[in-house]
Amino acid sequence: MKPLLGTYVEISIEYSDETTPINDWFSQAFARIDALQQKLSIHSAKSELNQINLNPNVWIPISRESRRLLQLAMILMHKSDGLFNPTLGANLLGHGIVDDLGFGKRVSLVAYMH
Repeated sequence: MKPLLGTYVEISIEYSDETTPINDWFSQAFARIDALQQKLSIHSAKSELNQINLNPNVWIPISRESRRLLQLAMILMHKSDGLFNPTLGANLLGHGIVDDLGFGKRVSLVAYMH
């Protein structure tokens, strides 16, 4: 378990071969998640997510991984009837629930898509 993505990420691996170096698998999995976190971090002005936020109504190319993760987040939002909602950041920021890290004026308002 490691703190990533604003929460704690836990990974479990099932295997049957006791000679398999599963520690390498854990390292690779956490490194992959950390790379995605860097691309989609609201805490970094250079992240792909903030490039989208900084340039409303402009086509911003993003990596395949980021696009897929954003698509999966939207699917999860719809499947959970909005209980998981990755678009709430602007609303939380606007109500002072989360800290403005300097991007507050540039975060576009997001409509809840149901």
